[in-house]
Amino acid sequence: MNLQEYQKSLETEQPFIEFNGELKQMPFYLSPQNNPYPLDILNNLGEYPIKITEEEFALLVLYPGGKVEYIEREGVLIPNMVRIFGATSQEGVQSLRTEHLDTLIYFDQVREDEIEPKGEYLHFGDLHLQIDRVEGNNQIIKDWWISERKG
Repeated sequence: MNLQEYQKSLETEQPFIEFNGELKQMPFYLSPQNNPYPLDILNNLGEYPIKITEEEFALLVLYPGGKVEYIEREGVLIPNMVRIFGATSQEGVQSLRTEHLDTLIYFDQVREDEIEPKGEYLHFGDLHLQIDRVEGNNQIIKDWWISERKG
């Protein structure tokens, strides 16, 4: 699948994505342009994806400010993880040794009886994904860089 095919399929109401030679439904596509979920942080990804990579068990969508990883589960592609880069050297390229600045969002599949009232979830039919966030360190990059150079 290339970038144009990916973007065109997302324009449909219920997108299907070709993944490893098979069409898979993608009920939760995460993008800054179409974000009906409680994830305002997705705006930090950048406006449009810049690269799509199909791996054996994952579909990776690279944005200027981070990446989204999808995995296949029960015949559909669901988000597994979002990484918002804390610092980039150029669009879609994370700066070296800045992983501690990244914000990570994990999606764990849960049963309906495991849903907690105060939690954040994505729902699609019988599929429920719990949202877990790990915030990166908030540091002024210049101060961190100077301390790294001295150390």
